[in-house]
Amino acid sequence: MKRPLYSLFFGILVFGSVCGQVNPHKSENEISQMTPDQRVQEYSDEYYHHAFWDGDYIDMLNKYILQDGTRALLAITQIINEFEPTNPKANSRERDARAFAGEALLSQVDGHLVRLRSIPEGRTAIDAITHLVQRMLAAHFNTADVTKPEHSDRYRYQATRDEAAELRGLNMFDHTMQDTFRIQYKIRLSDKQLLGFVNYLISQDPRYPTWSDVEDYKDMRNRNAAGNPRQYVILTNAAPFINAFRKYKRAAN
Repeated sequence: MKRPLYSLFFGILVFGSVCGQVNPHKSENEISQMTPDQRVQEYSDEYYHHAFWDGDYIDMLNKYILQDGTRALLAITQIINEFEPTNPKANSRERDARAFAGEALLSQVDGHLVRLRSIPEGRTAIDAITHLVQRMLAAHFNTADVTKPEHSDRYRYQATRDEAAELRGLNMFDHTMQDTFRIQYKIRLSDKQLLGFVNYLISQDPRYPTWSDVEDYKDMRNRNAAGNPRQYVILTNAAPFINAFRKYKRAAN
């Protein structure tokens, strides 16, 4: 799960405020029989009640939601739209938490299945998170006091702002590809160069994140100040990306 700093603050607040509420987990069989909308609702409710403390349950829900793919986008978008920081009636801790969970799901779909900006329902979802950033600014989330955990709205705003930027530009999968090119092929791409290649990939196949899984990698030739090897996440199968990059370079020339 990305954005651990805000998630830590927010998770503690959510868990501490609602731990007395009952939200029994469903069996995998029950999850498998749900509709895409119901699974998104369950994921968002789980985050509101327990943050991400039960990793196994979150992983199971995430697995099925990724299988739903774009069919889950409508429910995710609706949940994000329901959080209105400037409206006291729509600025509850529950709506905040559920919207944050929805943002995480958008990131998962964008980084594992299909680039959202390539499909109509994906662009609608990006518009929803972009408008949420604007609503947060109107509610002055960007100037909240970060020295007090109970006033972590600035972290909330920064996380959502960064998420919206990734959906419009380079996401975590793209940076994994960037690291893989550098480590395995000695090809160094600036973010601007990478974005040009990513836009080309989207034009060819917006589902390019499905071309390869990822894995942890320790770079034994590159160590930090403590002498430990730097750790990265790289592609398990970089060949289709290298082939696409060569075609991209030939077309550019």
